[in-house]
Parts: sequence; structure tokens; C-alpha cells
Amino acid sequence: MTAETDINWAADAQDLSAALGCSVDVVERMRILGFLSPHGDLFNLAPARDYVRDAAWAAQVWG
Repeated sequence: MTAETDINWAADAQDLSAALGCSVDVVERMRILGFLSPHGDLFNLAPARDYVRDAAWAAQVWG
């Protein structure tokens, strides 16, 4: 995982979905798994972007 920080303001899961380029369901799963760390309405998206990238790669390799 990366140590970089990518802070974004998001009002709801739909905003996070748009910022990450994934579905709202994936956003909710990432929240449960701890890949999105909230700071009020600000979210560090760097770990979530890594998760989405790695999941897409795995789907291509094993899908």
C-alpha cells in the first residue's frame, strides 16, 4: 500500500463513487474494510484507489 495522501471532500457515497470511479456498493465495502478513512466529510482516497486498482488487476488475471 502507498503512503501518499489524497484527501477529497465528499457529501455522500455517491460523491466518493464518482471520485474513485467505482459503484456505491464498492464504496460501502471499502468503508467496512477500512480502506476509506473519514475525517468528517473529508476522505483519504489513496488507500481506496490502491484497492480499486488491485481489484481490477486481479479481475483481469483471474476473472
